[in-house]
Amino acid sequence: MPSGLVVKAYGGFFYLKKLTGDNNNQPLIVATVRGKLKLSTANSELPPVVVGDKVDFIEDNAAAVIVKVHPRSSELIRPPIANIDQVVVVCAASVPVPDFQLMDRITVRAEAEKLAVVIVINKIDSAREEILGQLQQHLRGLPYPVIKTSAVTGEGLTDLKQALLGRISVMAGPSGVGKSSLLMKLIPDYEPKIQDVSQKTARGRHTTKHVELLAIPGSGYIADTPGFSNINLDQIELAELPLLFPEFADYRLDCKFSSCMHIPEPDCAVKQALAEEKLSASRYRNYCQMVAEIQAQRKW
Repeated sequence: MPSGLVVKAYGGFFYLKKLTGDNNNQPLIVATVRGKLKLSTANSELPPVVVGDKVDFIEDNAAAVIVKVHPRSSELIRPPIANIDQVVVVCAASVPVPDFQLMDRITVRAEAEKLAVVIVINKIDSAREEILGQLQQHLRGLPYPVIKTSAVTGEGLTDLKQALLGRISVMAGPSGVGKSSLLMKLIPDYEPKIQDVSQKTARGRHTTKHVELLAIPGSGYIADTPGFSNINLDQIELAELPLLFPEFADYRLDCKFSSCMHIPEPDCAVKQALAEEKLSASRYRNYCQMVAEIQAQRKW
């Protein structure tokens, strides 16, 4: 029985590519789901079949039929997608100015799902020094690779493609940072949908309403998604949150209390590292805001 990867879902149909050979040369197979499929992932909030699922299917003259969904290695609820193993967080070195709160919420969700993280600083050709300084400060102490790119000059595109090869990645970041422009450079036949021209920016806005996996030339896929504009923390426990800030790892074992939350406790090694400017002050502020948010949620 053949196996396939769900690369698109629309109107009750699922579009598959076989899990053999070059992903670029695989034709799309249109499939439906017959009967009820049991989820192999317990307590999943996702539908039985979503983009990113690996499935077994029966080939039919009219349309293939999905009969089994393989166990999922990861799940994202918004956007709904399974089996992602890497998140590419895109920000701009010019405009729009970086949304550090959104960036940190994305990395926290990625850490919670045990996904690799790559930071992409796009629009490096029109970089503003003050923004580069803010980014350097905010990313201080983080273990994530940082790639500086320009869809205009081509800078960094080879490094970005190398980071995507062999993986199923999702690109995340606010509107306007150039995600679609990067995808157009990485994937020759990619054609983003563009809304009407904005009166404020005089530019068309690329929009995506459905999740789709796009084949990276060579190997790998990247998700073209509706975005990560609203990320809640309702599935994260308070005690788990410090573990989702990897820059704390080198210091938390030296805290006086093993359950240290790194806010009110005395003799906190994380706060000491912060005072010595070994950690990012802006990321720590966002961490404190997330702690307060989770505490407020638990009171209801």
